[in-house]
Amino acid sequence: VELAAGETREIGFLLGAVRDHQRVRETLMRFGARGGNAAGSQSSPAPGAPPKGEAEAKLHHFNGHGGFSEDGGEYLIRMPWQGDRLLLPPMPWCNVIANERFGFITSETGAGCTWSRNSQANRLTPWSNDPVCDPHGEALYLRDEATGAFWSPLPGPCPAQADYEMAHGFGSSRCRVIVNEIEHETTLFVPRSEPVKIIRLRLRNAGGSARRLSFFSFHRLVLGTL
Repeated sequence: VELAAGETREIGFLLGAVRDHQRVRETLMRFGARGGNAAGSQSSPAPGAPPKGEAEAKLHHFNGHGGFSEDGGEYLIRMPWQGDRLLLPPMPWCNVIANERFGFITSETGAGCTWSRNSQANRLTPWSNDPVCDPHGEALYLRDEATGAFWSPLPGPCPAQADYEMAHGFGSSRCRVIVNEIEHETTLFVPRSEPVKIIRLRLRNAGGSARRLSFFSFHRLVLGTL
């Protein structure tokens, strides 16, 4: 992905039961992840990383880690970088997102599993049931091709030295972070009637020079019970 100064690009990734390459393109375009290939990227509206005032806005029933948004539609978990790690909640705080045929669970760090039809018998990626380590059977990475630096756009498994915010809502989870003058917004959701999980990553170069990034997606496929 090449980002000119001030430019916004979008990457779409799909996991699920789709018949062919053309159907992948159609599904991604239909649900807002536009692109010219299967994991396409194309100019799109700015991701809207939270301005300073919004990031510091008071949350309803804030408990030191998270609270409800003004309209009550999302639960926002704020994870500041402290010392050598992110300050996480005491245990994984998760969102379950599914339709009748497909679904996934994601924690505040982006860990979880994906399934088709049956969340026990037909898992596509593993469920760890580990509230201490919260390991990742699915992961996303970005790499700066100029410096070799790499990080996760989600709070795990390889967070940048930055403050992350995960918003669990009805039917989607959304993570925002600013890393090295690049604004990230990662949205995970399942369409209402399609048997797929869609990840939409929007990047905006807020710096003054062009950037060249690579995007990597990792899935530990199990295709059954584990």
